Amino acid sequence: MKTKLCGRILVIVILAAVTVLRAGEPWKDKPFTEWGEKDVWKMLEKSPWAKRIHQAGTRRRSTGSSRMEGGGVVGIPINIDEIRHALTVVWSSALTVREVLVRQRQLQGTPNKEDSSQLLSQQPENYEIRVHGPAVSTCCPEPYSCYLQPRRSKQAISPFKVQFVRQDDESWTEFRFYFVRNLAGKPAIGPDEKKVEFYCQSDSGPFKAVFDLRKMTRNSKPDL
Repeated sequence: MKTKLCGRILVIVILAAVTVLRAGEPWKDKPFTEWGEKDVWKMLEKSPWAKRIHQAGTRRRSTGSSRMEGGGVVGIPINIDEIRHALTVVWSSALTVREVLVRQRQLQGTPNKEDSSQLLSQQPENYEIRVHGPAVSTCCPEPYSCYLQPRRSKQAISPFKVQFVRQDDESWTEFRFYFVRNLAGKPAIGPDEKKVEFYCQSDSGPFKAVFDLRKMTRNSKPDL
């Protein structure tokens, strides 16, 4: 009797743990038409399709005047400032993310039925990665040097197109990277790949975002 009781308690504990782990995952819990502002924020910042990147670096800055001496310039005071960047890398070609973008516009009161229908009904021909933040143009000075790399094949995939988007008030900027889904007649990201890394060079050094493909699924199929 005690053994059966302990077994039942263990099952209840496991089920409760699974429920807690899944709690707060709107892409699993409810349709996108029911997502609220917090759901949208979480999915664009802390979901399997979105990675928040924090960087720290240094910058040399002249802080005073100089003088000529012996045919050269001397006496230039230099400060070394610490630079901090916060970027978000989003796998935006995934249907889940496209639903988030549609829902975001709905919540902002700027829905577009024609654009929304097209965005959700047609799978993008290519993979699209968005890197956005207030200093993204500084963090990605050479966007075509960025690339995707599946961990298993280690085959670097370079973007064939990069777009830069800036708001009028310049408070938010974004790079959009486009990558082919097929290379030489084969999937650029094979079905046996578990993780893909997005690499980019910045003024503070290289950074990467690691995407776990096993979590980026929809109806048990990859959502990329």
